[in-house]
Amino acid sequence: MPALRTTLLSVTFFPETFYVLASPLSSAGNKGNPVFLAVSGGKLCLYCEMDKKKGRPTLLLKKKDISQLPTSDTKDSKGFTFYRKKRRCRNTLESAAHQGWFISTCHANEPVRMTDKPGTQELTNFTFVPVSKAHTSPSEVSE
Repeated sequence: MPALRTTLLSVTFFPETFYVLASPLSSAGNKGNPVFLAVSGGKLCLYCEMDKKKGRPTLLLKKKDISQLPTSDTKDSKGFTFYRKKRRCRNTLESAAHQGWFISTCHANEPVRMTDKPGTQELTNFTFVPVSKAHTSPSEVSE
């Protein structure tokens, strides 16, 4: 298992700032680096789970502190983990719990969701822009 980095990277994704923290989950082949993603100062984490009514994974926000995720149960943390794979200046974010499903949107400034059809009308390539001064420092998140 790769060493867990404890630093928090804050990136801007209009109109929200996403907080990214390395996940202790091991990387699956060349899927990318396992990460946790959060918004709202690191207090709401993105989570991918199966929507049994729709028969497909769905993207949720769960009230969970991103700094607490590395110590969570492995089974539970898998839904919070996404494989961040960088290609040139763009990134894809694949669910660790539902491999083959990616965070996507159809148009800029539209809510994100999950898709298993990257490269069609679904946009699955995102740019991460580091924020020079995050609203929340790692010490504030860990409380």
